[in-house]
Amino acid sequence: MEILKNLISEHGPSLMSTLTESGFTAEQAQQFLPEAAQGISEAISGGGLSEMLSGGDEGGMASTIMSRIDIEGIASKVGIDSSLANNGLTSLIPKVLAMMNAEGGGLSSLLGGGSGGVIGSVAGMVGKLFNK
Repeated sequence: MEILKNLISEHGPSLMSTLTESGFTAEQAQQFLPEAAQGISEAISGGGLSEMLSGGDEGGMASTIMSRIDIEGIASKVGIDSSLANNGLTSLIPKVLAMMNAEGGGLSSLLGGGSGGVIGSVAGMVGKLFNK
């Protein structure tokens, strides 16, 4: 997801700070952030938009995203304990979701907030198919 890559490059220091506040060393945070971003991106782009929307708020979406991430796999790649990886993701995901929303439609646009998004596009295509 391009939005997520842009956020990481633009807000990297802030996200690194979030991780160090969660118990990471600076070196661990630097190794963890790209892996976490990849996991978050895969979780968001992995489908199930209606499931994410049913969460209602960023907290519900964060829980859905967390459930889709291979925390053990990320921890193993980075060489940290899975509980530290879990803490890092738990602190990062709400912040990333808030940043995506603040970017002018990031997640809310993706999930159909406002007047467009994926769901709006799909609804438009369905309407055209049935002449509505």
